[in-house]
Amino acid sequence: MKSCVLLLLLLAPFASADDTGGYQNPDTGNGLYATCTAPESQNAVYLQQNAVCLSYIQGAVSTLNFFNHIDIEDGMTNEQFKDIVLKYLKENPEQRHYASPFSIFLAMVKDFPHKEKAKQ
Repeated sequence: MKSCVLLLLLLAPFASADDTGGYQNPDTGNGLYATCTAPESQNAVYLQQNAVCLSYIQGAVSTLNFFNHIDIEDGMTNEQFKDIVLKYLKENPEQRHYASPFSIFLAMVKDFPHKEKAKQ
């Protein structure tokens, strides 16, 4: 439980401007999904949203891995983590209102449970 609270505290600063500036706040699964699925382009808004998306997911995955909640395989990229999280959010729209760190946790634990914890 302490590690989940720490995860939430670590990710709290990752927030972008509100909808008025064309950005989505990735503090919930809805916001993270919107941020990460912005139409591709080379404009500054897309590039910033993509950076926020990848950074947010990478931070959560690194924290989950550090606290042994998941076992990620060597060689996995941030784009793969993004794909896993977006697939989870797309397939579970009823859970997108949860905080983003929790949504990322659910997505990653589903596919990469910690081997020692899975045996218990």
